[in-house]
Amino acid sequence: YKSYLDRNWVESFFVIEPNHKPGTVFHYDTSSSHTLCALVEKLTGKPMLDYLKDTVLREIGFSENSYMLKDAFGTSMGGSGLMATPEDFLRFGMLLMNRGQIDGKQLISREYLEKARSVPPMRRMGAVRTGGGEGTICLFILSQMVSPEENSSIAVKKSGKTRETVH
Repeated sequence: YKSYLDRNWVESFFVIEPNHKPGTVFHYDTSSSHTLCALVEKLTGKPMLDYLKDTVLREIGFSENSYMLKDAFGTSMGGSGLMATPEDFLRFGMLLMNRGQIDGKQLISREYLEKARSVPPMRRMGAVRTGGGEGTICLFILSQMVSPEENSSIAVKKSGKTRETVH
């Protein structure tokens, strides 16, 4: 869908034919996340990050300096456009590790997170995708892995020639 820079990415999600049956091949594609982001923005009347900060992220101390890139049509780039610090992602990882709860307050549905963690690993080019699987939530926002069973959350940010790891 992003191969057409002059077309609205959200529109293309609905009109461009997939090249494989959903759920059969792992192919990195943020079109669903981008479309979901556009829907949230349309329904709430807020940019996606403002909505997330108002509902969850401020509660966990997420940076006010974080921002989201926008596509050529003004929609926040869901799936790949969030710019934040490794510490921000670590805080979010800790929230996931604690099954959506912080200081006794449930910010994300525990049932939703359990369901998300129960999805089996996808296949990629005939091999099981590394980084994630049953019981692990992998966020490819910058390189983050959260594993409640191993009591770990890791966030890695690479920019230019430097790399920051926070865990």
